[in-house]
Order: sequence, then C-alpha cells, then structure tokens
Amino acid sequence: METPLSPPQRQVRTRDGTALRKRGTDRVKTILKAAEDVFLEGGYQNLTMRSVARRANISLSNLTYYFKTKDDLFQTLMDDVIARYVNQLQKIFKKYPDDPKERFRASMLYLLKDCRRPKSRAFFYHFWAVSTHDRFISSMRKRSYGLFFSLVRELCFALNPDISDEVLNQRSYLLLSLIEGMHVIYGNHRKMPESLSRIENEFLKQANLIACSP
Repeated sequence: METPLSPPQRQVRTRDGTALRKRGTDRVKTILKAAEDVFLEGGYQNLTMRSVARRANISLSNLTYYFKTKDDLFQTLMDDVIARYVNQLQKIFKKYPDDPKERFRASMLYLLKDCRRPKSRAFFYHFWAVSTHDRFISSMRKRSYGLFFSLVRELCFALNPDISDEVLNQRSYLLLSLIEGMHVIYGNHRKMPESLSRIENEFLKQANLIACSP
C-alpha cells in the first residue's frame, strides 16, 4: 500500500532475463537524463522524441521501445524527479522518527538547499510556465504537488495533531507557497548575496510558526 512517502511508481518495459532487465533499467536512466537535459536547455517545446534520442545517442525506434509517446516520456521523467525528493525526505523522516521538530526543520533546510540549485529552479520555471496552457502538463503539476502537499501535511500534523483538518490543510498549502516562492526569490543568482541568508533564516522562523501555532 502506498503512503504519502511512497515514491511514484513507473512501469519500465524490459525484456525477460536478468541481464536484459538490468540493461533495460540502465537504458531508461540514460533516456531520462537526456530528456531532463533537453528540457532544461530548451524547455518543453524543444523536448521531442528525436531530440531526446539524439541526446541519449540511441535510435528513435529504440527510444519508442521504452516510451511510445512524448507524454509517456515526460510523465516518467516527472515521476523520476519527484521520486528523488521523496527519497531524500524519507531519509530525513527515518533519521528523526521521534523528533517532529527536528524532522520539520531538516526537511525545510533540505528544500531550501534544493531551491538554491540553478538546475532545480530552471526545471520548475519551465514546468510551471508550460502548465499554465498545456492540459497534460497541468495534470502533471496537480499530481506532483498533490504528493508534496501530503508530505508537508504529514510534517505539520506531527507537530500539531490537535488542529482541525481544515486548518491543517490551509497551513500545508501556505507552507508549499513559501517553499516554491523561494525559487522566485533566488531568481537567477548563482552566488547568493548575504541578504538571502537572512531571508532564509526568516523563512525557517515563519515556517515553524505556521506549523506550530495552536
């Protein structure tokens, strides 16, 4: 049974046989890395099956063996990206199983650190932009943020189990907004100015107040 911390599941088509399954898994990793690179460099409009096959140094027919359409490929890419976040947060949850305050702080610090990564910001800038006018990408956004919402809600609930579901949901959405807003605050900085460190400290302070207020 899946929990809010279960990574998204994807079905990878590989042939029978251990060696072939391993080769298939490695090939899928290569394809997803190529797709992510193409998406980061040129956005969704330049993410074509041909461009991904070319970047992965495989034939188009080989690519379509694993992913029949661009939608299949992008959905698996999003599942892969989100699974990385879930896996990291799982490690934090396991590290602080009995300390909800430290678990919350460590999770917020991890997400802030990720916001600092230029590749993370570029990925989500592209993703958000396309989701405003593409129904399929919009569905991917709702799916992805539904999972993030569950994670944040779980963190908040552990700190404040007595608040109502309605308030818990509101606070979880507000924390999501703060986290994603930091992508915008960081902008295109590669070397973060000192003022951003002060903003981060205030972010942690306010995030804690939102989660812990009675």
